[in-house]
Amino acid sequence: MASITMDLQDFNSLMGLGTARRRAMFLDLYNTGRAKAGQSTASGVESVAVTPSSPSATIDPIQQVVARAKTAIAAAS
Repeated sequence: MASITMDLQDFNSLMGLGTARRRAMFLDLYNTGRAKAGQSTASGVESVAVTPSSPSATIDPIQQVVARAKTAIAAAS
């Protein structure tokens, strides 16, 4: 099994994207990551923040998060 390394804020944003489909599971992961990062947690989908680390002003935040997750997976060893 390979391991991946990913920025915690990018991970939190990725989990935030999943809350719309599998709310409870992804919201729990999202809140766990946010708590670890010392950030506020969300009470529901409406309060989830998709904020990648070092965001680009020209690229959609959702696309940034997905691209970074794919990059981390591709770099897995």
